Amino acid sequence: MIEVIKSTGPSEQPRWSPLALGFRPFFFAAGWIAVLLMLIFVGSYSTQEWQGNYFDFQFWHAHEMLFGFSVAVIAGFLLTAARNWTGLPTPTGNMLGLLVGLWLTPRLLSAVPLIPAPLFAILDMLFLPALAFALFKVLHKADQKRNYILPAILMLMGAVNMAVHLEILGVVEDIARPAMQLMLNLIVVLIVLMAGRVVPFFIGSAVGRRPETITVVERFAIASAFLFAATELIVPDTWLSAVVAIAVAVLHALRLKSWYQPGLWQQPMLWVLYLAYGWLVIGFFLHALADMMLIERVHAMHAFTIGAISTIAMGMMARVSLGHSGRRVQALPWMPAAFILLMLASFIRVVLPLLWPDNMELIIHAAGCCWVVAFIIFGIRYSAILMRPRTDGQPG
Repeated sequence: MIEVIKSTGPSEQPRWSPLALGFRPFFFAAGWIAVLLMLIFVGSYSTQEWQGNYFDFQFWHAHEMLFGFSVAVIAGFLLTAARNWTGLPTPTGNMLGLLVGLWLTPRLLSAVPLIPAPLFAILDMLFLPALAFALFKVLHKADQKRNYILPAILMLMGAVNMAVHLEILGVVEDIARPAMQLMLNLIVVLIVLMAGRVVPFFIGSAVGRRPETITVVERFAIASAFLFAATELIVPDTWLSAVVAIAVAVLHALRLKSWYQPGLWQQPMLWVLYLAYGWLVIGFFLHALADMMLIERVHAMHAFTIGAISTIAMGMMARVSLGHSGRRVQALPWMPAAFILLMLASFIRVVLPLLWPDNMELIIHAAGCCWVVAFIIFGIRYSAILMRPRTDGQPG
């Protein structure tokens, strides 16, 4: 039975609705923590000083960008999308607040050693299983077996986080780095899965003609992303992983080409997603070059993290926040500039080190500045939208 939530009239609307639906608190937190994390990273990189919290500097940067920023965006998107898919309510109010607390508490405690390291590790490992359970509960009630893959991926991410903590606590050795790489590739899998569902639909709705997707490409897109993640974990830096990466890059380049419609360049909310997916293709190619020992793996990693993940995250947060707050889905003032700044940050961080390797400090400062300004723009434009009720008086 579907729970019916009655909307209130305009006079009854609360002034603030930060816990009315999953996208609200998680997108708000993701936007501002993106600014904070980058400021801390650039500052510590410049001064070569690190306060020595639970993580060392490099692991903190990687862990918080993946399990902090990226996971917050994933949580906000999935909790919101699941309500659309099933017609059933997802966590709101106190339950949503509890999920936010499980995510936020470790972000704060990692910098302040107030509790023993094992207890911190346990706290940090709670959120992803809790999110997976909340999502599975709704999908199971609606009998949507085709979407069970999503909580399964979240549980696998939780296992990856556990592996990272086990090495930091000294229980195992040499597992954290491949675990972090797997986490990055699992986020790529989620992007491949969700982009195939929504990007062609968004393009078709906006330009009046749905792209003619290639059936065989769409059929193998998700499997190829899993295959890429598996080979990069099991046999990295080999001819096999290089061949797989090239094949996956070609497959997703064909996928991107099949989505193309000339009219998308008139819509910033479309081209940001399209170009971000292009960075995913570039990332696959760069991984092939890294597997052949032609470039360092960091270039491929940043093509994924800044070019694809962060830019798609901002594009989807911008779109979902408008659509689910009762507003017209069109780029707000200054948001195209924010999208361009993230694209520029990607180019600076991925390409310039290949051409200008002796100027890494300048490159990191320039890319970090573009990132920070981009997310400040997002935060300024969207904070009030995320905190206030829908304009049409509907729940959410």
